[in-house]
Order: sequence, then C-alpha cells, then structure tokens
Amino acid sequence: MFFACVQLHATLLIMIYTRDELFSVQAAWGPVYSIMSSNMIITQLKKTPAILCLAVTIMLPSCSKKGLDRDLIVISGKTMGTEYEVKIVTTETISKQQFIEVRNGIDSLLGVVNQQMSTYIDSSEISRFNCYEKTDWFPVSTETAEVFKQSLEVSEKSSGAFDITVGPLVNLWGFGPEKRNADVPSEESITQVMRFIGYRKISARLSPPSIKKKVSDVYCDLAAVAKGYGVDRIAEYLEFNGISDYLVEIGGEIRARGRNQRDTVWQVGIAVPENESGIQTVVSLNNLSMATSGDYRFYFEREGIRYSHIINPGTGKPITHKLASTTVIHTSCAYADAMATAIIVLGPGEGYKLALRENLPAFLIIREKDSFVEKMTPAFKKCLAPDEHRSNH
Repeated sequence: MFFACVQLHATLLIMIYTRDELFSVQAAWGPVYSIMSSNMIITQLKKTPAILCLAVTIMLPSCSKKGLDRDLIVISGKTMGTEYEVKIVTTETISKQQFIEVRNGIDSLLGVVNQQMSTYIDSSEISRFNCYEKTDWFPVSTETAEVFKQSLEVSEKSSGAFDITVGPLVNLWGFGPEKRNADVPSEESITQVMRFIGYRKISARLSPPSIKKKVSDVYCDLAAVAKGYGVDRIAEYLEFNGISDYLVEIGGEIRARGRNQRDTVWQVGIAVPENESGIQTVVSLNNLSMATSGDYRFYFEREGIRYSHIINPGTGKPITHKLASTTVIHTSCAYADAMATAIIVLGPGEGYKLALRENLPAFLIIREKDSFVEKMTPAFKKCLAPDEHRSNH
C-alpha cells in the first residue's frame, strides 16, 4: 500500500454531489472505496487535517465493516465523451471480485449503448442509419427504437423544440462530431441545411424494431437523450443485481434510489450557471432522475456575441433568450434529459408553460442583468430538499 495526496479528485466530488454526502466524505463517515475503470485501482479516502488523501491498494479482501455500517462504493470511468460515476451504498460484505464484476458489467452495458447511439462511432447503429440512403425501414436494436420513439414523443409535446434531426445544424455551427472551426454560418448555408431538419421526417416502430427517414439526407443525433438513457440502463442493471441504494451520474444526468451513506434520502445539488462549484438549490431524489440542460457549457463568441451549442430547430440558430439552465425531474432520466432540452430551447415563457402542461418538476434559472433568478413549477417544489439541506448553499 502507498499513499498519494490528491486534492483535485476530492474537489471534483464536492462540485458534483450533495452537501450531505460531501460532508460525510470530509468528515470521514466510514470508508469510501472506489474503482477507477481506466486502471482498476481500488482506493480508500482518508482525512488529514490539511487535505484529503488517497490510500491506494491493489488487493482488498472486503469492502465493508462488520455490523450495519453503511459503506459507500464508487465506480467511475469514461463514456459518451464525458465521465460517469456510480455510488453504491451497502451494509453487506462486498468482495474484490464482486466489485470488479459490477464494474465490468457497467462498462459492458455502456459500450453497448455507445455502439447503438453514438455518432462518434462510425459502426454504431445511429451512424449507419445516418449513412443509409434509402427511405425504407432500417433494422435496429429494441433499445435504439425505444429511444427514437420516446424522442418523437417529446418532439410532439414540445412542438418540435426537441428534435433529434437537428444534428446537421449542430455540425454546421461547429458543435458536433464533424470538427470544424467554430464560426457563424451564412444565412444561405443555414437555409440549405434546414431542408433536412424536422422530426416528422423520421419514424420508429418497436415490432420489428426499426427506424426510417422520409428524406434520405436526414441525419439524427441522440446526444440530447443518450446520457439520460445510459443512466437508466445502469440503474436497471443495478436493480437487477439486487442493489437498491445507489446514485448514478453520467455527465451531470442523475438517477438515485434508496438512501445514502448517512441513511437519508439522496440530496443532489443543482449548480449555479457559469459557476459550477456553487450550488443554486438542493433536491431530494428517491427512485427519481434529474437532468439539466444549460447554454453555458459549450459556446463560442464572435464580435461580442455569444453563440450557444443549444440550437433551435425552428430557426436553425443558437438560442438567444435569457434562460440559462433548466432542470427536470422524472422517473425516466432519458425523458428528463429530452424535456430539459425542449424547455431550454423554448425559453423561460413557453418552456415553463410546457412544464406546467406536462406537470413536470422543472427548475429554471434565468439571467437578469448581472444575476440569476429562479422559477420553478409547483411539482418541483415538492422535490426540494428539507430546509436544513438548502440553507447553507
């Protein structure tokens, strides 16, 4: 065993997760074990007066203590161009081999999702469909067909604000897998690409699972829903394996069930736009998912104008309204992911109306001069964490 002081890793956890959990890490509430998928190192967080340190070892016969202590197991890795983290709380003894099997199962599952839905993989189902020049039914996995069906459902409910055919516009503005220098495209090029945009140009069916396009040049991109779908799949995998206390996160999309290491419902913070080390508010999640869409993560500026990666399918251009961030809570993380995108495309007025119409727990953060104002639906208020968890954020 050897020791290495690592402050950055601890800081990342503090930025992403809930105050209760992070207080438990900072106060060393029991052992915190972790397997990093990239190198299979098992780590245990310990506290020193100055900084958190990692005690790193390759051999670990058990990951729990005797009795009813609730131990926190963390599995993390890379997927979908971002990072994932799975937190599992258990009172049972978990062997190193069991730990590795769960980790390998998660990585394998995510590999399948990427092979189905990533436009960054040329051989994926979605990439092959995008290259398919015919307009008949194209066979895909049941999973891909389900994601297409759910995406089209959200498109209908949002009057096209959420649209998986927006990919060519995303590429045109320099935010897609087709790397190019970010610049403002001409009106002529936008008009040209708009001919192939529109969710009504695609169809999906589950029996047999297949998708099709009405125009051969239609290009689909599932980036606005795939991370949420990946979260759902991991959660299903954990539950199938008898794990009932967990939190799953992929690139900021989250699903939680059961109770955390302190034996309370998971408390999850929503970041302040443009300052993700700050917490805007905190919610309680139990068998619920949460997805956030913001216009501040990816953008470029030209001549003092900021162009966000969130493209309005109706105009072919980045959004220009004052809505900076939208968070949606739902049982399905994929659905929350898609709806968060739809709401931020629509803006603070129409987006809020959509959330009310669908009775969604939705939290909007709106720019107002040099600050932000909050706007939440009645359903979201029911998800807020107790006052003691929000008073210090």
